[in-house]
Amino acid sequence: MPRFSSKEKTIIKDRLFNAGEQLFVQYGIRKVTIDDLTKAAGIAVGSFYSFFESKESLYLEINIKKQNDLLSSLERELLTYKKLMPKDFAKKVTKRLFEKYSCEPILAMLDIETWNYITRKVSPQLLQQHSEQDINMVLLIVKSGVSLRYSPEQTVKTMQILFTISKDIFYSSAYPGELEIIIEGVVNQLVLD
Repeated sequence: MPRFSSKEKTIIKDRLFNAGEQLFVQYGIRKVTIDDLTKAAGIAVGSFYSFFESKESLYLEINIKKQNDLLSSLERELLTYKKLMPKDFAKKVTKRLFEKYSCEPILAMLDIETWNYITRKVSPQLLQQHSEQDINMVLLIVKSGVSLRYSPEQTVKTMQILFTISKDIFYSSAYPGELEIIIEGVVNQLVLD
């Protein structure tokens, strides 16, 4: 295995993230190969495995990074929603999450089929890291004064389903308002008064 300095590792990982995001969005995760990724990043195929165990791991780590960025920006916004009642707060935050996801093509492309494919290909530790990040997003909402009817884990699973099955509605102008109805129904079930 090649040895890289800390600076080289950072540069190469950034290149892989950028190449991966661009290629995954353009072609989809199944069509992109390790060769495609390493050529775009300007590294040898063997070097790829010094950073990631698979293209699916790279894909999920890109998603985790993008979600971290999204969570950071959302934390700042939460202060402006503080005066809302808990259910209204949760609805507003959920809608903003959809809006923010739509601005990140790699997040927006994650559907049930892609998720099922990735979960078969990545390590349980990386899946756990992704789940913990989603739980942290829910806990951020709880810290803002929202009481949940169910555990954070159950809430996360529900929200993941909501995002994967409803994102097409959000992007479609043919059905304005349906997403709000879905969000209202889910939030009314998840959030206590």
